[in-house]
Amino acid sequence: MGKQKTKIKRILLTGATGLLGRAIFKELNQNSDYSTTGIGYNRTGNGITKLNLLDFHNVYDFINTKKPDLIIHSAGERRPDISETEPSYTDMLNIEVTRHVASSAKSINACVIYISTDYIFDGTNPPYRPTSRPNPLNHYGKSKLAGENILWNVTKNACVLRIPVLYGQVETLEESAITTIAKDLFI
Repeated sequence: MGKQKTKIKRILLTGATGLLGRAIFKELNQNSDYSTTGIGYNRTGNGITKLNLLDFHNVYDFINTKKPDLIIHSAGERRPDISETEPSYTDMLNIEVTRHVASSAKSINACVIYISTDYIFDGTNPPYRPTSRPNPLNHYGKSKLAGENILWNVTKNACVLRIPVLYGQVETLEESAITTIAKDLFI
């Protein structure tokens, strides 16, 4: 007898106020098959709950109260320049928060989708595949790769998505590397 699949009904999305998180949250909320809870730290409201992911006790309690079937972990430090100047802060968000989210998910048997980056590669041998050897060149890439490894060490009920540069509808020009360049050139 094969492994029985669990139907996803409840989804928890971290980073629901960021560029990618807002797009994911919007798509999930348009599908009535899911009950989606979005959490963020800045710009909350409109159905997004304020929760500081660095407050591990409250995060654990929140996850165990909501009991999602799936956690999409899109929160983290995404700016390579900040990652270089504030490596401890970056490690807390990209590694330790990921460890705690994965551990909390495991405690309720929830699956985790971890949003990572193509910065875990050095750019010398594309196109990259899941089996390609990582070689991050900066602290951002190293922290996201460490987050991937932490996830796999904590739970096997997970998936990693390595996303390239993000662009789309922004609230501020600093949200995307694409619009940051435009801001630097024209403003």
